Amino acid sequence: MKAAVFHAPGTITCDTVDDPVIQDANDIILRVTSTAICGSDLHMYSGGIPQARPMVMGHEFMGIVEEREGKTSMMLQKAMKSSIKKKTDV
Repeated sequence: MKAAVFHAPGTITCDTVDDPVIQDANDIILRVTSTAICGSDLHMYSGGIPQARPMVMGHEFMGIVEEREGKTSMMLQKAMKSSIKKKTDV
């Protein structure tokens, strides 16, 4: 998959990274439909927060649950039901 990867202050590239995999019963795989960068990303970009290795940027996102394993938390179940209801109401 493609991701915006921070390499050094002022250097972000669109790289191919490994696809995510389920590792724990609480994990989900989310197809991201919208994302944004956050203030902490900007601090790294400017060099204010040093990073030891390349890092995928953007932790402010939303999307569609593509895969899950095991029991899903009650909060996620309610969010998924709410999303499905809103989608069918349109």
